[in-house]
Amino acid sequence: MASVEWKPARIMAELCDEQTRLDICQSFFEAPDVAENYDRKRLVEQLACAIRFRPATVAKMPPAQQARWLARLYRDPDLSEFFGEAIAAFHFCRRRPLMKAFLDCWSIPNDDGRIEHGRDYTIPQRDAVRAAWHALRERFPVLQIALYFAAAGWVMGKQEPAWRTALWPVAEEIAGANRSLVVEAQPAPEPPREDSRGFTTLDRLLIDAAIAAVSETEGALSVDEVEDLVDEVIHLNMTRHHSYFHRSFLGTLTNRPFELQPAEENFSRRAWTLAGRVMAHARRSETGVIASLYRERRQDFERMYRDLPDCACMVARTVFDALWEAELHADAVQSVPAPLAAHMGPSFLGHLLELAGQTYRSRRVNETGLLVNLLEQALAFLPDEAAPPRGFVLEVRRRRAQCLKGEGHFAAAAELLVRLAAEETGELAADILADLGLTKGGFKWLADVEVPREETDRQARLEQIQRGAEEYARAERLAAVRRTNVCYVLGVEGLLRGTEEGYAAARRYLEEANAGASGRVDVYRQTGVLARIRLYLGLAILLSLEESQFANAAGLLRLAAVDLPPAVWPKWLLRKAARNCLDLGSEGVAELIALLAECLPSVLEDFVTKADLLDRSPILVGQLTKMALNPSRSPASRWDCCAVLLERRLRTGHMAEAQRVLDEMETLAAEFRDCRGRWIEWLGDSHRYAPAWTDQDAWYSQAVMCERENRLEEACVCLSRAFHAALSDGRMDEAEGLLERMKGYALSAEHTRDAEARLRAARPVEERGAPASGDLLAEVLARDGIQVLLVGGDERQAQYDEEIREELGRTHARLRVDFEHTGWGSNWGRQLDALGSRIERADAVVVMRFLRTELGRALRQAVGAQHKIWVACTGHGRDSCLRSILQAARQVAQRRAGSRRLSRGVGGAG
Repeated sequence: MASVEWKPARIMAELCDEQTRLDICQSFFEAPDVAENYDRKRLVEQLACAIRFRPATVAKMPPAQQARWLARLYRDPDLSEFFGEAIAAFHFCRRRPLMKAFLDCWSIPNDDGRIEHGRDYTIPQRDAVRAAWHALRERFPVLQIALYFAAAGWVMGKQEPAWRTALWPVAEEIAGANRSLVVEAQPAPEPPREDSRGFTTLDRLLIDAAIAAVSETEGALSVDEVEDLVDEVIHLNMTRHHSYFHRSFLGTLTNRPFELQPAEENFSRRAWTLAGRVMAHARRSETGVIASLYRERRQDFERMYRDLPDCACMVARTVFDALWEAELHADAVQSVPAPLAAHMGPSFLGHLLELAGQTYRSRRVNETGLLVNLLEQALAFLPDEAAPPRGFVLEVRRRRAQCLKGEGHFAAAAELLVRLAAEETGELAADILADLGLTKGGFKWLADVEVPREETDRQARLEQIQRGAEEYARAERLAAVRRTNVCYVLGVEGLLRGTEEGYAAARRYLEEANAGASGRVDVYRQTGVLARIRLYLGLAILLSLEESQFANAAGLLRLAAVDLPPAVWPKWLLRKAARNCLDLGSEGVAELIALLAECLPSVLEDFVTKADLLDRSPILVGQLTKMALNPSRSPASRWDCCAVLLERRLRTGHMAEAQRVLDEMETLAAEFRDCRGRWIEWLGDSHRYAPAWTDQDAWYSQAVMCERENRLEEACVCLSRAFHAALSDGRMDEAEGLLERMKGYALSAEHTRDAEARLRAARPVEERGAPASGDLLAEVLARDGIQVLLVGGDERQAQYDEEIREELGRTHARLRVDFEHTGWGSNWGRQLDALGSRIERADAVVVMRFLRTELGRALRQAVGAQHKIWVACTGHGRDSCLRSILQAARQVAQRRAGSRRLSRGVGGAG
């Protein structure tokens, strides 16, 4: 797997903002016990050297001031060790809760975030690190977590490299997934050099004195004293024009701009004065001011560049960079004449070539062309003794060819690249041949060589790549160091061939490309090629069916997702790779499933119905559950997911989960007619719902769906089964309600004849054994009153509410009734929560049978938990509701009467 490194400079640059850097540096001084291994005297010397102060002055600075200086120097390689210690101190001073939370999550013994000395522990694997991140990301900001992972890998990885293997890739994932929050890493800016070829030791002393005075360095001259000194130098030799640089430099630093007097005015003095302003603004990082100054005084700059090379060489790079940063790219290039660029030497020319590479990789071909033009012109002005290395010239010419290719001028680009390929046999040869192969294939950019998103485009892309086959073969035969580009192309070609040999070749080439790209991460990440290399190498490993490397492949895919959105991955090839390896059952499959569930859940749809995979992977079960509940999926697809999931829940004995799946299926049946028939059929087989649901649950739900479909004869059959079961159990009122509902269908008499006969035969027996409860109910109502809550039904039952209240008001004056008509909505959990206080106030609850099955079950449990009476109402008309309310009231009266007799008996015994 590609190595990912988080060294202190990168941590400070990419995971810390300005305030966090300052906090880190301050923590170094706040926690001496943590940073005790770092020599404080050495730190003073390093800081003094970096800011050009005397060590004694730095040593006398308060820690807060030293911290402010250090925070600005986070890219200084000499201070890397210091920042490593400071980051550790920062976590112990200010991030203890975060460290403790993660160590506890990994079961590592710790004392408030500090690993206990001498205690054995197991370093967490990468999946455990990732799981901890997901578990705790709601408690801590994501960049704090990424900073901790990166820093812990750096500190603890010195003794135990396994920490870095586990932590650093996850830090990379977090940083990539939250790119908008991450501080973009920029090249370390070069400090301004107030130096000219004509400057003497006196000039350098004056510059140091001005900087020390403005910085108020202890023991330094004051600003007024330096100003007097500069004036004296000027007046000692009025022909020494570059002395005016110092007067302008100091004046700009102190916000007291210096202007020439008319008697002093000439162009040379004016140019050196202008140079002093430029370099002072540069020292204060005021690049915008420099760009504006150039545009205001363009003619002075142009004349300076033409007539005063010593002055020009000092300021030209600074002005160029300021204009470039202001995105005035054409002005930046035009500001430097070719002879001056040549005179400025290899450093500036190398800077131009690096910028040309950056702009080309960003596909800003016009800007690349401007830079290449300047480079080509500058090279023509170099004398033979100052000629750059041959490789430099070839790279400039290669950039020219790449510009042509990027603009779509493939013939002209190929002509130039052919000449370059004939000339170069060294380090650049493979890259030049790769460029020529891309040109023949009609590819403007290396990243355009990719596996297409649609499988239908596979053959066309393969043929496009193979147009450059001759050049790629020549490049492959070279024993060159830089073969990353050609190996990448050949790796993609191997994947597109779609054979075992092709996959093996793809893996071999892409491993070499990965190694090369890992050495130039900044280059290949900018173009998007790094992510593609990781993605395709991961796919090649999966397609090669090497089980021991599956975890590695999943890690590569996860890293690819940092820079390349999974939405643009070739799902057809990923699906093929997954299909080939998910059946193997290796340890890496679990990580692969987790990755797919997180990044590309649609790829898993082919596999969620495989029972053996579901048994092995809780993640796959979770994904199947998400698919079943996803409202954006089609009802039929959700139903299929529910069916597979329910079968597994029943088989594994997870009844609560099975009930939730049945509830979801019932919701689908209620909302979508296409699912309704499947639900009615499903409930016809008890093996498909028992023991999560009872037969009566199934019959009632079947009856409701048959009513909605106007399949009344089938509904009557379902209710008939429930009727006979209720009558056999002695639930006479429930049986009467069911019969009433069956009669309401207005079917022929033969559909209810048997039920009516059985009810008539059973009623005398029931009535002979029944207590005479009418007088008892009246007695209890007169004394205490009774409150009944009826739950269920919809707007059809709601129209009876007032009639029932009026009827009870005439016959049972103190019997109060409350109604809650729940309808058939899917959000019954909220309804149940809202009913809690109403159940508490009620003496009894009437539960209508024709409501959501799981709501009815949960409601009966809630009533039972409060030791309240509940009665089932199986009908849906006014009389059935009224009869059930009275039945509930009679049961309350009987309970109260029994309680009174018991209390009298206890009192008498006393």
